Amino acid sequence: MYRSALAEPTQMRVSFVPRKVYTGGFDTEGYAMCITQDNLVYAWGNNNACQLGQPLSTQGATEPMLCDLKNVNTLALGRYHTLVLTLDGIVLSFGDNRYYQLGTGESPDYRYKPVVIEQLNDKNIVQIAAGGYHSFALTSSGKVYGWGWNAYQQLGIQESVNVSTPVLIDTLQAYTIKSISCGWIHSYFITGS
Repeated sequence: MYRSALAEPTQMRVSFVPRKVYTGGFDTEGYAMCITQDNLVYAWGNNNACQLGQPLSTQGATEPMLCDLKNVNTLALGRYHTLVLTLDGIVLSFGDNRYYQLGTGESPDYRYKPVVIEQLNDKNIVQIAAGGYHSFALTSSGKVYGWGWNAYQQLGIQESVNVSTPVLIDTLQAYTIKSISCGWIHSYFITGS
């Protein structure tokens, strides 16, 4: 169902007004989400790790499904996990947690119901970013919190250990970070004054 490539663009008709579309996953296991003008979220694609916010019994969706999310500002999609930043500055996560990329401190597993990352509640988060199995949150003052998989030191932490909850990235303390972007096992930061 998700393994064929399209040589030509295909139009998808939807019953909502999209504001922005996000893509995640890799290879043939991709998924997508869209924030509407009403700040709701629709999702489609692969759901092999609950990354659509649906139980594992839902294999995936070829048509957009309404997610149980409201008041959404932005999203960040990793390989199998999803981060949500609400208009109120709350960060939520769901999907694969095998490398602690959900940032909740809970033991590795899949989670389809969004959970609040409590450690970020008072940090004034303005951006979120998701890599293969790692995650970041950026504060309004340019500080960076990271968590998840760190086998290749993609979190900017010297030790190659996984991090189960958000930690302030010390190696970036000398900089005011303006933006974050993540890849599979790497991360980029734009600095500014």
